[in-house]
Amino acid sequence: MSKAKVLEDNPIQELDSPKIRQTLPRYLTLDESIRLLESIDGDNAERDFCIITLFLNCGMRISELVGLNLSDIREDRIRVLGKGNKERLVPVLPAVYDALEKYTALRPFGAGGDDALFRSVRGLPMSPRMAQKSIESVRKYLQLPDY
Repeated sequence: MSKAKVLEDNPIQELDSPKIRQTLPRYLTLDESIRLLESIDGDNAERDFCIITLFLNCGMRISELVGLNLSDIREDRIRVLGKGNKERLVPVLPAVYDALEKYTALRPFGAGGDDALFRSVRGLPMSPRMAQKSIESVRKYLQLPDY
């Protein structure tokens, strides 16, 4: 026979959960954003300019950005598949649409009719880490803060 001591009341029932302090997101100033866009150059300048323009104007996560397809883009909005497979429509400003048009005119084609918007030099869909590296290199060059 085992002896078990069962409590009749829950001793932590009345305890309050600790409050977790939430900080506001940090963002680039207008001058930092302009410097960032003006400093983009190299073999993939149009692609990187388009990526950073989308980040600055559309508030996307990296995974959402690299998951974009050509079929998701309309003149006035972009269909974004977000976290938890939630779909949303993001309005497209003229500057974003211009960057998309310039990039898609030069975009490398992939095999099998895949319509991934952002591609590597080899024509493969871009990975989130590849997009992150593109942004980090420009940010470090300009000595912008790490956000």
